[in-house]
Amino acid sequence: MVQEFISEKHLNGTLSIFFAGWGMDARPFNDFCDGHECFDIMICYDYTDMSFDYGKIDRYDNIIVTAWSFGVYAADKSLKDCSKIIRATAVNGTPLPANDIYGIPYGIFTGTLKGLSNTSVMKFRKRMCGDIETYGDFMSKAPERSLESLHDELEAVLLDAHDGLPQKGIWTEALIGTKDRIFPPANQERYWKEAMTGCETMEAPHYCPNILKTKVNGQHGNG
Repeated sequence: MVQEFISEKHLNGTLSIFFAGWGMDARPFNDFCDGHECFDIMICYDYTDMSFDYGKIDRYDNIIVTAWSFGVYAADKSLKDCSKIIRATAVNGTPLPANDIYGIPYGIFTGTLKGLSNTSVMKFRKRMCGDIETYGDFMSKAPERSLESLHDELEAVLLDAHDGLPQKGIWTEALIGTKDRIFPPANQERYWKEAMTGCETMEAPHYCPNILKTKVNGQHGNG
């Protein structure tokens, strides 16, 4: 896993960690720290190897977690023993991303892996963004990842994150986009209700940068 600071000024004892989705790097999210100087911000991505370096967060007293899509799985697994979390928000994802009942249906997940190509990645990103304006903005700062790396990450998540039952875990809240065309909203809602985690629906597609930015910046509204 890559852990990249986009703001590291050591202003106080709080760190905001954003766990991004599949196929990401920091490029789409570098503006999350624009005009924000309340605390440090780290972005995590590439879950091919789930090793997490706790040495990078040891100096902080408080941790704010925002996780999106596959990042929900990654955060849940990486920070399950972290006692410093003061808020953890899951956005359009669950800790079981390859699951017929609680995540992306298994057949769709495996089909995506088998048919992965530059064309299929483009189609995925269009569904992820929901509209042409959001897609254009995303592509203007698209991740610089190879197709091979996307395949390896997807395969690693598939092998590790398909079985299990809902658990409370680290989460204090979950946000579900009613227009999400990647993670079925009904499956998300089922997971969080069975995990006894408060969840709220929002009229948003899978990729919702304004909402994510609001949460990463430590605000409590949905943006």
